[in-house]
This record gives sequence, structure tokens and C-alpha cells, in this order.
Amino acid sequence: MRGTGTTTQQMKAAAKNATYIWVHGDTRYPELLARTLGRTDLKFVGPDWLTDYKYLGLRDLEVIIDHATELSPRQLAVWHELATRLKR
Repeated sequence: MRGTGTTTQQMKAAAKNATYIWVHGDTRYPELLARTLGRTDLKFVGPDWLTDYKYLGLRDLEVIIDHATELSPRQLAVWHELATRLKR
């Protein structure tokens, strides 16, 4: 049954306008799922978003990493740096 899994729960619980890091750069599936959940406010990006530093300068940033996303060591290091900034 679709729409009851961990990804669905993460999307439902995400803050309004959150950036959602998907498993890879093709975000068509999570965008479709989000539409069916009424979460058209979510912004979907691939893991490279972290190492491209596209979050720099953004304020009030809420970031969700999909439970199935595997980050590279570099992406993980950047995530830890970003998470520290977001807690301030």
C-alpha cells in the first residue's frame, strides 16, 4: 500500500516550505507523492545540494533527509556543519 511508509510520514511531518533531500537527483517521484499528500510547499533536491552549498544565505531553513538517502562522507560532513548552523 502506497502512502503509508516512512517517506510519507516524513513528508507529512515536515515544516512548511522545507527542503527535502531525496535519494538522488531525479525528484519526480517524491514531487508526485507530495502532491498527493497536499504538500506542494516542499522543495525537493538531490544529495548534491549539500556539496553545492546551495543552502548558503538561506534563512529559516528546514531540511529533511529522506530515510533511504545515503550520503557520501563529504555530504555527511556538510550535513553536520549545516545542522550545527540550523540549531543556532
